[in-house]
Amino acid sequence: MGARDRIHVDGVAVSKTDGGFLPDDYMDEIVPPTRQSPDAWVTRLDDGAYALDADSDMSGPTLLSEGQIVKFCRLTNYGNAILTIGEDAHTVEPPMPAEAENVMVLFDPDTLSPGVRELVENLRESPHDLSESFELIYYTWSTGEDYRFDQASGKFTAI
Repeated sequence: MGARDRIHVDGVAVSKTDGGFLPDDYMDEIVPPTRQSPDAWVTRLDDGAYALDADSDMSGPTLLSEGQIVKFCRLTNYGNAILTIGEDAHTVEPPMPAEAENVMVLFDPDTLSPGVRELVENLRESPHDLSESFELIYYTWSTGEDYRFDQASGKFTAI
């Protein structure tokens, strides 16, 4: 993980973590673990050629060519929270930071929502056991930035 800093949510300091980079082509409902930088996705094949590392055990690496542009998305993790849903109301601690664009029940991508209110509505309509508390995660994915691959150095440069 990268640098940490603090943001404030309702006057309470909350840790914010730069969670790393992921090639835009690998974005899906379930994503592989992010890596510290775009360069961390570069691998060398047996023949010495550079490639973008595979997104899973099911796929192979993708060859990289000189000057190739690859879009990388960046994850910002705003931490976890506990959600309790009652008959007529819910509580969540800590509240969702304004900067976070997504919330979901930890390890349950089917619950992905733009906010806690929408998440609660979805959970009320789902088969989830509402007598239990839920651990949530708040996060944001960037829309992506372009990086140019340099064959001589085997590295990406932001453009």
